[in-house]
Amino acid sequence: MRDGIGGSGGKLTDAHVHLEKGNYTAEWLQQFIAVALRRNVGEIFFLEHTHIFRECECLYEEMAGFNAYQERWYEGKRRKARPLEEYTDFDFLAGAVHFIDGWAFSHLKQPWKPEDYDLRKLYSRYYELLWKLAASGLFSGMAHPNSLQCFGAYPPGDYREAYQKLAEECRKKRMYVECSSGLAINYGDSQVGMNPQMLRAMLKNGVPVFTASDAHIPENVGKLVGMMAERIEKARWRQEREAEQ
Repeated sequence: MRDGIGGSGGKLTDAHVHLEKGNYTAEWLQQFIAVALRRNVGEIFFLEHTHIFRECECLYEEMAGFNAYQERWYEGKRRKARPLEEYTDFDFLAGAVHFIDGWAFSHLKQPWKPEDYDLRKLYSRYYELLWKLAASGLFSGMAHPNSLQCFGAYPPGDYREAYQKLAEECRKKRMYVECSSGLAINYGDSQVGMNPQMLRAMLKNGVPVFTASDAHIPENVGKLVGMMAERIEKARWRQEREAEQ
């Protein structure tokens, strides 16, 4: 796994793009590539959610049984599921936390208010799950590690210790971590990418940080990726200067 945010030839990287809304054809793929080239993106990581594959049905039993909405949502996905053999030649696996003990916290049709939850307990469990994801050793990288804030539930306090623990585990398992614009694109989040403290922990521990859009349609490939790349490079530069002092 290379170290850094840039793609080939000094171009940008978009490490999280989905093709699932269309057929796996050269014509559909080319639409994503055309937008990427316009935005100076030289490398794309294509990946899919496991819920679109028939063989992964067992992974969704707890989530589907959580409430009626989630049961209906997954049943719709299950009916359209594809065989895994349609999507092969894997060269990386990205892991993500989309559910907390069965609760699908990031569904736009199931919004929630931060004030209705004990955010300290919620974030404690969330970071526990992220750490377990990293510690499993199953994945090449971690997708959108700040997705719990999708409806405005920002970390309620100082979580530098949690970020450090997560970064250490990612380093040990040789994983990359995404700095994703997906929450800004899909939820209107005012914070683009991971927060400065989390980013600092990843860079300090030598964890590769890849920019990502979480695009599900061609128009979103590479969106806000250039801005995040500049921010990451500035943070890296500041960290290097501090280490020299």
